[in-house]
Amino acid sequence: MPVAREKEQRRTASTSSDGPSSVTPPTRFFPTDWDSNDHCKGRSLAEAVQQCCSPKCTMSTDIDPASPEPDSVKMICSNDKCGFSSFMHATCFSSFEEQMLSCLRGMSRARNWTEKQCRQNLWTKKGYDLIYKMSTCRCVKGAVRRDLSFTGVEDKTKRKRKKSTSSSEKVGIPVVRSVNGVTRSRSRTSGRSNSDSFSSENGAPHMQPFAHRSDYSVFEKVLPRHLINSYHIKMEDDGYGAGDETRSLVLSSLAFHHTNQVDCVLCATTMSVYDQFPLVDGTFFLSPIKSSDRSLEVEGKGDDPMFLSAVCLHCMAGVNRVSCRFCSAVWDGNLHQIGTMYSFNILSSFPCCGASVACNSCQQQLVDPSKITLSFCQLSSEVKCSHCGSVDYHYIKPLSRFSISKNQ
Repeated sequence: MPVAREKEQRRTASTSSDGPSSVTPPTRFFPTDWDSNDHCKGRSLAEAVQQCCSPKCTMSTDIDPASPEPDSVKMICSNDKCGFSSFMHATCFSSFEEQMLSCLRGMSRARNWTEKQCRQNLWTKKGYDLIYKMSTCRCVKGAVRRDLSFTGVEDKTKRKRKKSTSSSEKVGIPVVRSVNGVTRSRSRTSGRSNSDSFSSENGAPHMQPFAHRSDYSVFEKVLPRHLINSYHIKMEDDGYGAGDETRSLVLSSLAFHHTNQVDCVLCATTMSVYDQFPLVDGTFFLSPIKSSDRSLEVEGKGDDPMFLSAVCLHCMAGVNRVSCRFCSAVWDGNLHQIGTMYSFNILSSFPCCGASVACNSCQQQLVDPSKITLSFCQLSSEVKCSHCGSVDYHYIKPLSRFSISKNQ
């Protein structure tokens, strides 16, 4: 009887006038601000679209997608019905990125990555595929990631402030600058706002987004018809996800250097970079040696950096004659695919004479160029000279080895 009485007392206490005992649910990291109709609770759709997409946003200001703040970060949500803003406050993004980095460091496939590699790969396919399940958007129905093709917005308030200056301040000292090997001059005025201005007020260069290719007419003018195909030209529809990592590496590296154009390392032709394959009217390649001032430093596999360079379509197709100064052999760029990026130096991939395989120290010939069996990657790697013992990138020669004759 005492046991039965004790059970009855407990049952009475649980159904007292105060109602059933409330159990505090566990706090969710990502808030659920949406109802069954995909509308933000308590706010109109127009107001929700201007809300920061960070799941833990603490800022009181909204972000208008039509005119975002200059330091805001463009994001992409996998939920097509997401009604939040596609931008994130700089402060919110910094916190969100650090959390994603913490998740990435805990992944088994990324445990051997350095801090620099983690940050480089976080928003590319290589790293994002590992943590996308943790990168939940504020709408809770999609995963959010950074838009690497977005290169920033211009601060319109600064432009208005510049235009309001007196005309007496518009007369200044001409300034000469060299950008990508091209020297340009302009007047240092506080009222300039033309297209020739490539630096913002805080000193960081301003650039336009990457171009979008609408047709392939540029290839039809240079290449014969039998070479205009997906085998010779890297196309966007070469399979699901094909080349995503390559494209992300190129676009993120150029965005880091605040440029949407590259110059051919052979003839200095300026080329626009596109947001989809073919990425450029030519091709990119990586090299452990900086052969030209037009090459851009990018993240390498280890601690040593790599250098991103480009060769234009005219030099690859033979419109511009590229020949060896020592043996007059013509370099044939048609052997390489257009519009993509190679992980080795394509200019050293086909040795033509003894000078192209000579040691950089003792000038002795390392191998017979007519019987060479090394792979393309080996020709871009460090090797030891059998004569003097010097370890160097002996097969990568300076660009002065080539003679370029432009076709006018």
